[in-house]
Amino acid sequence: MAIESQLPEKKRILVVEDEMSTRTMLVKLLESVGYEVFQEERGDTGLDRVYDLRPDLLLLDLNLPNLTGTEICAKLKSDPRVRDIPILMMTGEFKSPEDKIKGFGLGADDYITKPFDLSILLSRIQNLFKAQRPLE
Repeated sequence: MAIESQLPEKKRILVVEDEMSTRTMLVKLLESVGYEVFQEERGDTGLDRVYDLRPDLLLLDLNLPNLTGTEICAKLKSDPRVRDIPILMMTGEFKSPEDKIKGFGLGADDYITKPFDLSILLSRIQNLFKAQRPLE
């Protein structure tokens, strides 16, 4: 048996973020801890990429050009082919408890408010992956 087949498969994360500095920072951080990372800067191309790539997790900014994160989240969560892909929304808008409840109502599996602590972001990503594992 080849060594490669004994190694766990790298988790694939798609980052859809229009701000280049934030996107670049996220890609470098996630790659540095072993994730395979893909990126898009617009909502419409981000949605297309989800269908092409079928990532293990989607990091999705709320405010995107051409298609908002809210619209993407609603489309993905209503489609049985991709509804199980966890979505972690990134936003600077959800501040109050009511806004947070609204965020989860969109279908997001989790969200984080910008600016965010990188260790908290990594912890939330790990928790979403743990939640995907079947119970033993």
